[in-house]
This record gives sequence, C-alpha cells and structure tokens, in this order.
Amino acid sequence: MTSKQLRPLDTIAAPGADNLRSINGIGPAVERRLNDAGIRTFVQLAALSPDEIATAVANVAGLSAKRIAEQDWISQARALDQALTIQPQETGTPTGGQRHEAFTVHLVLNDDNGVHHTRVEHIRGGEKETWAGWHADRLAGFIVDHATLRLTPAEPMLALAATDDYAAPLSAPPQRTSILRLRDLATLPAGDQEARGSFGYGEAFGVRLTLDLTEVSAAVEARLDYTAVVYAKKLDGGPRQIVGEATGTILLADQISLSVTGAALARGMYRLEAAVTLKPASGQSAPRPEVMAWLEGDLLQIY
Repeated sequence: MTSKQLRPLDTIAAPGADNLRSINGIGPAVERRLNDAGIRTFVQLAALSPDEIATAVANVAGLSAKRIAEQDWISQARALDQALTIQPQETGTPTGGQRHEAFTVHLVLNDDNGVHHTRVEHIRGGEKETWAGWHADRLAGFIVDHATLRLTPAEPMLALAATDDYAAPLSAPPQRTSILRLRDLATLPAGDQEARGSFGYGEAFGVRLTLDLTEVSAAVEARLDYTAVVYAKKLDGGPRQIVGEATGTILLADQISLSVTGAALARGMYRLEAAVTLKPASGQSAPRPEVMAWLEGDLLQIY
C-alpha cells in the first residue's frame, strides 16, 4: 500500500487565518463560529475579553465567558502569536536563510500524574497528532518530520527528559513504520448518518469513528483486529466514563469507519474522547504488533 500524507479538510485554515484550534478548549465547531464572527487570528482573539468572545460564539451550547476565562484562551492566544511572530534578531542569530518553527504539546494527566494522552501540533502548518500515553520517540519524530530537520550524528536533535521508553537523544529521525490516525468522531442518531451535537435524555445515539490507515504498515489485504473505546467527561466535573466499546476485525484500507453504540448519559454537557487500537488478526504478523490512536472530539449535549 502506498504511504502518503493526508490533511483533513477541517485542519486547513482560511488564507491569513491562524489555527485557532491550537488553543486548548477550541475545537472545529468553535473555530468556525469564531471565523464567522470575523475572529481569525491569535492577535484578534487576544484583544478580546472573555465576555466578548462568549458573545461571538453565543450559539455554541455550554460555552460561557467563565469557561473561556478558566481555560485562559486569551493568554494562550497571546503566547501562540508571540511564537509565530518572533524575529530573528531576538534570538541573537543571523537572519540569512533562517526560519522559525513552533510546536505546542498538550498533556492530559491521570490522578497519579501518569500521561493519559499526548497531543502535539505544528503551529505554522496546523498538522497535529494525538496518541495514548507518552512516547518521546513519537513526539521527536513529529518534530523532525514537520520542521524537516536535517540531523547529523554530531548534532543530536533533542535531549528530552528520560522516560522508560526513551533513553538517549536522537541523532537521526526515528523509524515510523506504522502510524494510525483517528481523523473524526461524530455522534449520530440511531439509524441516521447525519451528525448531531445534542440529544434528548434517553435518546439512542451512536458514535462513528473515521480512521486513516495510510501509514499503517501491514501486508496487503491484511486483517486487523480493532478495539474502539469512546469516553465522555462532564464539563462541570466528575470522572471520565465509558460511553461505548466495540471490537472486531477489518481489512486494511486507506480509510475505515467504525461504529460504537452509545450508552445512556445523564443530562449535561460532555467532551467526548475516543481510543482505537489495531493489531494483526490471529495468525498474522506485522512490523509493529500494535498501533494506537486517540482523538478528542467536539462537545455533546444531553438535554
């Protein structure tokens, strides 16, 4: 299978616009509302108050000035704008042929400070990846790829904090033989294919997960076993809970959709997350025995 880089449509910013989804708390739907209100750059967002931002996205359920202030959108926007606009003279280095690359890393931690999942984003290009746990080699590989670094043994790229799965700085791009990407999480009414973000209490719904397997290394026509788990976390507090699980076997293809039946949720506003694991079906082998992907979806309202 030919390996190629895909960029989903919802990650392509309008000309002259910044990638507002780099800000923790802003998803595709909120970014569209901000853009519709004329807020397209980090500078514009940083110049507003939480009340003004909440007014601009008034039609997005569950998004208040208080929540915007708690997530500190304004400071995030200011920091991201500074990362994009840093000038060469500020670094004390010559200007000839240089460029600057900025990345954000967002970690979700468990109660014991273990890493639940990692998200990294390339600010200039808007590409991002999310995976379960902490994998320093994957983080370094993302930076190498998207900054198009040229490395030599005498110039190791990173000296990341030591972890169980990372013992030495990299001197060359890591081998990324198998990468699974979870592109979309959509909530659908039972028997319908049109996604919705709100459901009545007790109304049956399902979750559709779209997987990109273009970089999953396996034999042509390989069969892969999958496990998909969808979680929900209530915005006003409370533990993360499992909405639904699904297991099965798929044939390798560039793109796959999986369906997960949703469980009943109490009334409220939730953030949905999904984790998918693929491994060779029984009796088969692959260069990498298991690949995982994680995605944080949009908000779900149960009214």
